[in-house]
Amino acid sequence: MIRLLWDAVWGRRAQALTVGVLTALAVGTAAAAPWYVFASAEQLAARIVAGASTEQRMLHVSASARTADLPNGRVPVDKVMKVVEKATGKDHTPPITGLRLTGPILRPGAGAKGALVARAGGCEHAVVEGACPAAAGQILISDGVARSLSLAVGDKFAMKIDNSSEVAELTVVGLYRPVRADDRYWSGVWDHDSRVIDPFLTAPVTFDRLPTARPMTTVDLELGLGAYTPGLGGRLSALDAGESSWTMDWVSSAGEVPGVINTVQNEMSAGIVAATGRFVLLAWFALLVVVRQTVGARRTDLALVKLRGVRRWRVWTATMGQTVGVMLGGAVLGAAAGYAWVRAVIGPVVWPDDLDLAMTQSAELFGGVLVAALALAWLSELRSLRSPVVELLRNVPPRVRGRAVDAAELVIVTLLAVGVWQLTTVEALRSGSVTATMVPALLAIAVGLLAARFVLWLSGRAGAAAMRSGRLTVAVAGLSARRRPTLRWVVTLLVVAVAGLTTAMGDMVRGEQAVTARAEQELGADRVLRVDGVSRKNLLDAVRDIDPAGTRGMAVSYFPSTVGFSPQLLAVDTARLAAVADWRPEYGALPRTPSGVDDPIRVADGALRLTASFDRKVYALGDRTQPVKSENPDFPPFDQPVPPPTEITGDVFAQVALVSATGTRTLARFGPLQEGRHDYQTTVSECAGGCRLMWLGLSAARDGSSQAAVSWGTRVSVHAVQQDGRALLDAARLGDRQHWTGSSNTRVLGPILDGSADGMTLTAPPGCDDPNHSRGTCEMRAYPAEPALAAVTTGLVGRNGRNNRAQLELSGTDPADVDISGSAAKLPRFPEDGAIVDLADFDRVVGVSVANEQLEVWLADAGDEAFVAALKQHGVNVQSSSTVDAARGALNRQGPAGVRRFQLGVFGLGVLISAVALLLLASVERRTRAGELAALRRQGLNARMVRRISLLGYAVPTTVAVVAGLAAAAATAWLPVPKPEVFSDGWKVLSPPDGLSTIPFALTALAAAALLAAVLVYAARRLARQALIDGGAR
Repeated sequence: MIRLLWDAVWGRRAQALTVGVLTALAVGTAAAAPWYVFASAEQLAARIVAGASTEQRMLHVSASARTADLPNGRVPVDKVMKVVEKATGKDHTPPITGLRLTGPILRPGAGAKGALVARAGGCEHAVVEGACPAAAGQILISDGVARSLSLAVGDKFAMKIDNSSEVAELTVVGLYRPVRADDRYWSGVWDHDSRVIDPFLTAPVTFDRLPTARPMTTVDLELGLGAYTPGLGGRLSALDAGESSWTMDWVSSAGEVPGVINTVQNEMSAGIVAATGRFVLLAWFALLVVVRQTVGARRTDLALVKLRGVRRWRVWTATMGQTVGVMLGGAVLGAAAGYAWVRAVIGPVVWPDDLDLAMTQSAELFGGVLVAALALAWLSELRSLRSPVVELLRNVPPRVRGRAVDAAELVIVTLLAVGVWQLTTVEALRSGSVTATMVPALLAIAVGLLAARFVLWLSGRAGAAAMRSGRLTVAVAGLSARRRPTLRWVVTLLVVAVAGLTTAMGDMVRGEQAVTARAEQELGADRVLRVDGVSRKNLLDAVRDIDPAGTRGMAVSYFPSTVGFSPQLLAVDTARLAAVADWRPEYGALPRTPSGVDDPIRVADGALRLTASFDRKVYALGDRTQPVKSENPDFPPFDQPVPPPTEITGDVFAQVALVSATGTRTLARFGPLQEGRHDYQTTVSECAGGCRLMWLGLSAARDGSSQAAVSWGTRVSVHAVQQDGRALLDAARLGDRQHWTGSSNTRVLGPILDGSADGMTLTAPPGCDDPNHSRGTCEMRAYPAEPALAAVTTGLVGRNGRNNRAQLELSGTDPADVDISGSAAKLPRFPEDGAIVDLADFDRVVGVSVANEQLEVWLADAGDEAFVAALKQHGVNVQSSSTVDAARGALNRQGPAGVRRFQLGVFGLGVLISAVALLLLASVERRTRAGELAALRRQGLNARMVRRISLLGYAVPTTVAVVAGLAAAAATAWLPVPKPEVFSDGWKVLSPPDGLSTIPFALTALAAAALLAAVLVYAARRLARQALIDGGAR
């Protein structure tokens, strides 16, 4: 029996190979699907965690002592970690530990509380201008704190500790700023709103000198992948010290990530399962067609076996064994190949729970799909096994029993109509339901059945008409096709496969277009270099020097956090924007390049001379009141006049703020001022590359501070500023009032400015020496009057300046008015709200380097390595490089992209399966059709007509099937079903294309045409050759 089965299989090895391959594809795809899902899900989880925001990666824990039982009044770090790891596990970076105390600053004009922070490795992660704190009371402050509190290196002040009687005596020993603005070391410390005071960095010994204070223990962790297990948010919410001696708080958005991972994994799993199910159904249908053809080819063999009187069970074994053995072998090889492919292309399944589930589900799918395939084979063999010998020996196709087929077609059409009606009327069924998944498949099947009926009808009508008109080629080809009932199933199979491939191709094209749009929008240019080592101004000059034409590169400054009027900001070289950036149509018109402004006042190293007049007379311009509580509680407080001081006491200084090309601020001080008109001189030593003057101002030395506010009524006249005998500012320019203005900051008091032919006069307004004045601190500064910073915005704009104007607010700089010159629906880089300004204009307004500023260079050509090398020669340090292609690659590793590739692959295999089925049909019927053509050949049919009939008999049904498949895909696009998500994070800044474009239709048509044309030519040539051989030479 085994030898008989082997000989039978080997005798029809082409058909057996087809059955085995189809079974391998169906079973192997189904068995590999769980491995694909779980392996992709694990890698997707790792990518989601790697791409999570700082708030989602970092866990900030603070622990405070409630009683004095703890040593030094501090909570030990090991106690905190023991509690935290109950929720997160041990997959995290080494903890960043520290101590923290808060309290009011005992200094005039200091309204905000200060934070005293000792943090492990603080100086290693910061750029320090000065010394790192080593002794008790020594601190580092940021440039913004130095400005807001009028502090300089060497100044001293005190800070009252909250919930304690301790007062910390502090000495400023340096300024600090993060080495990298995005360094997660500073998360929760530096990445606060730009209007909040930065913490003071100190050494732990400072806390040892405050014995009664109870500093807060801080622990910052960066969580690893293993921490983001389901339920993380709940475990974090339940964190509790578990002891009465201390309490703890935490800040993190890490609990959101497991939910995102679960949602994305479920969406990806649903997409893969749906695609796998549709492919398996297609493969089953192909198996049914192929096995029916194979059974038809074995009808004569079966008849001869029955004539010999072989027992029924042996007949069944001999017949079914050929198919079952091939299917079992194909199933095993397919499952092994599918697993090997997933492991090689996607990767292994690592997590133990996923591994168990993948093995179980793969085994279940292997058995289920295989049993279903065997059932289809049994049903296909059943009719032949029950047929009498006389019918098996007939050389004409068996009579078609149409009632069952008609009933099946009617059921499919009915289900399709019901599904379309449900999708049209019930909105809840349009997404994530069985109806939304099955209706497109039912539509393709229905169109395939209609196309098959149309092919048979067309063949009969065309053949009959051609016979009457004497066109033998069409007549023979048409009538022959009309008598081949198996052809209708191949046509249906082709329609379903082409429709599926077109839909998958459409999703792929749509996804690629959306991915490209997102990569361009998030990056801004074909290649973006993140740089440091230079100032904003030097970078702008370097890029312009390398590329004078302005077509290759562009200097950019990016602020990812709030800048006052906008949540994010891009400062670009607007003259180069069109040539360098990927400016998409969604952005609208390009921003205008600002018009030129007056050249700034330049100062070099060396002696700087200022001529000023001063006297100690009080010039009390204006008046001042303060609220006084009434003695009668029934009366409200009333305003009581406050008299001005009787004379100006203390030292008064004139000062000039300079900003160098490297972005650092230098303060040139003149004085103390003497009564009368005098020349004052100071030496400037930080302006080797040239500095520009930012403002002129006054300050006083009082209460241990060299930057105290002057008293109400202080007046100083500035007559000239000179250097090397050259007048930088003469009396005429100083006295032109239109060229000078006060601060744009509505939270400070500015000077009363007056101009004359003798120069500019600055007078301190009422309340200038009162730190509790409602207008805030007093800044006696006069700024050169320049146009406001022009900005193009998208989204909302914050307004809080004078007359409700938008203002630029950055830590360490003066607020500046912003002129909103235009708005756009979308702009590059920004997911929602943002603004674009000109870089040179921005540098004119800001000048100094500021925190959270990311300097970049945008390149028009990602492969322009010569530009990168030139940047390095100009002293620019390239930290990192990002390209649109790399961004596209990263986005294409998300879950939805994996689903799109999987769908395209399986439906591509579907078209290949259909082509194989067509090839097998031609092989099975070749002997019969060749005999018919050979008989006509003997009657005088020429060879050319034989070849044309052979090709036409397959070409017309195949062409109709391809066109019908494309039409079914087009109809599917019109169904009220939401398009699949392109991104796992729901990104929709730019809407993806809607519907099917002509590209997937063209690509599918070309691919199907190329494949099927090769099959048609091969089948037709084999048929014509056989017919010519059997018919003899004519």
